[in-house]
Amino acid sequence: FRLQKEIPLPLEQMVYDIRVLADDADGSARVLAVVGRRQEIERYMKLCQTAGLMVEAVRVNMEATYLSFLQTCRDHRRLGEQTLVLVDVDFSATNIYVIDRGQLLFCRSVAQGVSDLIDRVAGHPRATAYDEWIDELAGGVADTLAVHHSAPAGSVPAIGEVVLSGWLPRAQVLSQQL
Repeated sequence: FRLQKEIPLPLEQMVYDIRVLADDADGSARVLAVVGRRQEIERYMKLCQTAGLMVEAVRVNMEATYLSFLQTCRDHRRLGEQTLVLVDVDFSATNIYVIDRGQLLFCRSVAQGVSDLIDRVAGHPRATAYDEWIDELAGGVADTLAVHHSAPAGSVPAIGEVVLSGWLPRAQVLSQQL
């Protein structure tokens, strides 16, 4: 059970759920773990309760993006044939998904979004700020893929395509670095 090694906070401070994606021949399993800070989840639950709303399920932004991507790209001829990496740049974070033949294998969020670029532009020349931001973003994606590739040998399929989405000016720069 590697979850504690993958998150920066103690498990008792987190709310998590695990879905088994595949059982491996050696008795191990590939799982999708969704993790949220308990304090944040409880805060939103209390807000809903105060508004008289009954919460039936909590879906994280990453799951919603993944499902939306599948729906939007269901006719993409290579979606069911290869492993894709979806890099979705949002305002406060960038989410990285590894999708193998339509199935989510791995996802991780890096705390670098467009807001970081905006902050940099305020204090530096625009071109320099963008270059630094894109370098750090590419590093965060590379670090995430390194974590994904640290799985047992033979269980990690080769990546066939990288798909960029979200707000990403000069996307070709990031694409070249990946």
